[in-house]
Amino acid sequence: MKVLLLDPNIAGRAVQPPHNLPQLKAYLQERTKHRAVLLDFTFRKTAWRTDLTRTIDREKPDLIGISCQSLNYAQAVEVAAFAKRRSGLPILFGGVHAILAAEEVIAGSRADMVCTGEGERTLANLLDAGLDPRGVRGIWYRTAAGEIIRNEPEPVIADLDELPFPDWSDYDLETYFRINNHHLPMMCSRGCPYECTYCSAAALKKALGWTKVRWRSVESVMEEIGVRLEKYAGRGFRHLQFDDDTFILRREFVLDFCRAFKERGYDRRLLWAANVRADLVTPELVSAMKDAGCYEVGLGVESVDDNVRRNVYKRNMSLEQIERAVSLIRGHGIQLHIPIIIGSPYDTVEIMERNLAFAKKLRAECMLFPALMPLPGTEIRKICEDEGLIEEPGFRRPHDMHTRPIIRTKYASRRDVARILKKARRYAMTTYALEGIRRKGLRFAWDLLAFLVYFKPKYLLEIDNAWKFTLNKYNLERAHRRRRPVVSRTEEA
Repeated sequence: MKVLLLDPNIAGRAVQPPHNLPQLKAYLQERTKHRAVLLDFTFRKTAWRTDLTRTIDREKPDLIGISCQSLNYAQAVEVAAFAKRRSGLPILFGGVHAILAAEEVIAGSRADMVCTGEGERTLANLLDAGLDPRGVRGIWYRTAAGEIIRNEPEPVIADLDELPFPDWSDYDLETYFRINNHHLPMMCSRGCPYECTYCSAAALKKALGWTKVRWRSVESVMEEIGVRLEKYAGRGFRHLQFDDDTFILRREFVLDFCRAFKERGYDRRLLWAANVRADLVTPELVSAMKDAGCYEVGLGVESVDDNVRRNVYKRNMSLEQIERAVSLIRGHGIQLHIPIIIGSPYDTVEIMERNLAFAKKLRAECMLFPALMPLPGTEIRKICEDEGLIEEPGFRRPHDMHTRPIIRTKYASRRDVARILKKARRYAMTTYALEGIRRKGLRFAWDLLAFLVYFKPKYLLEIDNAWKFTLNKYNLERAHRRRRPVVSRTEEA
């Protein structure tokens, strides 16, 4: 059988191609007798209906699978409705939102079936059964009479080394590379041991019955990097973005990874970025990562207020630990990507202003100020519901997360939250612009103009992409020039 897999990015930003759908396609192609075709609308936002119609007519799939997160669920529903009208084919929803809000999806969309767990084995089993969902674990479905059947869950995949490497052959990588400065995403693990109340990873752990984080072997990761270089270096691939929730969770893995990365000479060809956690950052790990080509780390601060950070978000770390981690990372010449959430359920205007002041103190190369999104299945959503804080059901577009809050706080109105968001966004853009002018002068103005005149209208990109597209390009150029290991001031002392 054949499945058409859709990435419903008809309103979102273009950052990097996804990891999940290429992984799913590779599994079907290499581990089963079935076939998969991927369709990505990221750079075809105005022509997605035409593209979908042509692909259905050409490929004649037996099933349409749509991957959705909470931030693009509205777009997924729109795509599903059109696909159903156009083809009448059965539609399967999967992805994080489908797992955490399965009741909403099966009842409120055009989905005939919902995958309520990891998709690889569930989708293969469904295709093996000729799309008869009866008894297929990990599938919820609606009968002809309208009854909703909830099958038992499919256990998670224990050995990630069994999975094939993602297949991006259906993606316009050259265009992605022009927009995201030549990055591809990568995963070394699945799962997270922490209980952060705002994060879908904690909710997924409960929904899927994870008992521990599952890790790939370093050998498997190295093999995949080699395959990627062979396949995609000629198309512009130069940087890796590790999307693991906490890349440094296992000290031994990080040190073995960095050692193997250098032994194979990958550090001379690739720069990479990863997510870290402040209370796990050590001089040993940061030094090894820098030496192996790490140019940026994502470090979650989330709130400067101790009560919000520890008790509301359950981020069990101190402000001192965060500042120490920032100092270590900066001392090794690694740039920072720092998110700070605006509008927790118990934020006051004063707390939100302090968050912005702390961001100004840190001066990270990339600063994000998202509004709190009470994601389904998370503890923070229950808090918001119990306090009666949710004023809109969700975001229509992913970018709304940075401009239009959907909740008020117990001590501040939604208008107050929106005002702080606007102020934070204005500060970030001004900071990026001044830094670009300081470093590149007229070249920055020219590059910014090229983005606004060519890339933005051609691919319907958000204006925020202009700063990442231009300033981060300079950061990477500088990082490539500084490939020699840096001894931190902390170590020297």
